[in-house]
Amino acid sequence: MDTTSSPFLLERHRRHVARDDKDMAVIGTLLTGGGVIHQSGRENTGIPGDIYIGDLGSPQTYDIHNSYRELRLHVDRSYFEARVGRVDRLAGLCLSKQAPLVAMFSDYMVSYVQRVPEMTSAEATLGLDGLLHLLSSLIKTAGAMSMLDKAEPSSAAMLALAQRYIDDHLFDPRLDAIMIKTALGISRTRLYEIFQEMGGVNAAIRDTRLNRVKAMLCDKADRRPIEQIARACGFQDYPSFFRAFRRRFGRSPKEVREEALEQQ
Repeated sequence: MDTTSSPFLLERHRRHVARDDKDMAVIGTLLTGGGVIHQSGRENTGIPGDIYIGDLGSPQTYDIHNSYRELRLHVDRSYFEARVGRVDRLAGLCLSKQAPLVAMFSDYMVSYVQRVPEMTSAEATLGLDGLLHLLSSLIKTAGAMSMLDKAEPSSAAMLALAQRYIDDHLFDPRLDAIMIKTALGISRTRLYEIFQEMGGVNAAIRDTRLNRVKAMLCDKADRRPIEQIARACGFQDYPSFFRAFRRRFGRSPKEVREEALEQQ
């Protein structure tokens, strides 16, 4: 978000948080102007170049004293916590631009946001990973380690992050546990633990692919042959795909497509 505004006072109480239902972390920087930000018992006077962290899932107050321009990123909570730390512990933290690395981070953030429209999804994700990695290092350098959750991210957060990686890479037939654990920076044992209730990593990959195939078969605008759709979703062995599809949905791919067309 790139916002320009005149002075204002914004108070988000618990009822606003519950109504908005936005469970995301905020990374923001003022480009011009200034004001005071209150959250989680912290009060910070922001000036251009400072970096602040917020939590859309908890109350906050913005008291902007003069016309300003603000740049901010809203990041999925699970994604942020897997890369940086607990949002609720970091909310309200302000990093001063007087630190050289903070100034560099601010420049990087501005450059990243400006170039996102030109990037592919993979490039945008890679750029965000780099930004969050640098932010984590800044927090540690600033002596804010006590605010971070020193334990590993929760299984729920890691599962959400792993599932997102599967969703983004299911078209790659090479997708497996090794690729996922490498991308998440966790051990194979940890990866298997978080997928245990889903029947394992391979089962999660297979079911995600099957769900995507079914969605495509139900799309009347997609008239590609079934085998071509299956391959596009990462299945290389059609007989194995056919058996897995029937086991999961109780019908053949052709029957699912025909039923979808009849309903439309």
